[in-house]
Amino acid sequence: MRIRPRARFTAQAMQAANLLYRRPVLADEIAGPASAHAAAVSSLLHRDRGVVLDLGCGTGRMLGEVAGLRPRWDLYGVDWQLHLIRYAAQVRPGPTYERRDIRHVDIGRYADVITCIDVLNDIPPRAVKDVLRTIARHSRPGTLLLTQLTPPTRPLVTRTLATPTPLNLLPRRQARDEPEHTQQIHSVLGELTVTTRTTVSGVRNSCETIHRSWFFEDGSSVQDTFRRWPLQPDDLAGRLARLGFAPHHGLQHGHGSAGDLRVHVFTGKSPAAATTRIPRARRQHQVHLSYRFSALSRSMPAVIPHHDVLQIGAITS
Repeated sequence: MRIRPRARFTAQAMQAANLLYRRPVLADEIAGPASAHAAAVSSLLHRDRGVVLDLGCGTGRMLGEVAGLRPRWDLYGVDWQLHLIRYAAQVRPGPTYERRDIRHVDIGRYADVITCIDVLNDIPPRAVKDVLRTIARHSRPGTLLLTQLTPPTRPLVTRTLATPTPLNLLPRRQARDEPEHTQQIHSVLGELTVTTRTTVSGVRNSCETIHRSWFFEDGSSVQDTFRRWPLQPDDLAGRLARLGFAPHHGLQHGHGSAGDLRVHVFTGKSPAAATTRIPRARRQHQVHLSYRFSALSRSMPAVIPHHDVLQIGAITS
């Protein structure tokens, strides 16, 4: 059986696969207004000074809106797409933009609000945990996390089973094509038409492959293909709980453009740490060790007995 090599998850590979990463002007228009996200961020923190970290900031549209609402806040935007970061710095100056991998970035300070909008679905499942560690690394008790997940095109399991079947017996891949969609877009580049077709594969680790065809006003066309991994909100909440986050219900603007906005607060206490038993006493145990050495010469006895007693402190609760 031939094993297909795992595709590398790099900024260059994502840029080559997605047209919007190469044309930030078009990406900025298609993204639409970010006033709802900016208002949500502004409502989370009721003070004049604060630090906001936007992971996967893209063209900086949301940070630009927040800068207008909270001019004294320190705003940081991180994205590893070069064209998007350059566009954000030119069009929306003010926030600090860095072209870094959000899995390993470190801005050197804690954030009061961390945002991760429509980003986790574009990351392979094996890399999501690294992004969540980045979030925890920039959090202190009271830090608020605002997330938004792109809803999947269909449920994770596409067929109904007559009898319960363990997940490890389900097929790993189950391809299915969703209906094709055509959309007319009015942009600064002129009138364009985009046709989107989605192929869904997998049961346990669902993967959506999006095929798009772009037809521009001058007669040219571009095709791009990229992947998306739907992440369920309950799954994300469970992962965040293990890192010390708890749900927070202080959001006034609960809905965004592509999905529900959810807020978590960092408490620094995870369920795993809370159930760990702390040692309270030490008990001394005596271990008797007996050795039998062979004689090294004829003048020595055939067997040399030796006996030791060791004191070992055992941790008990």
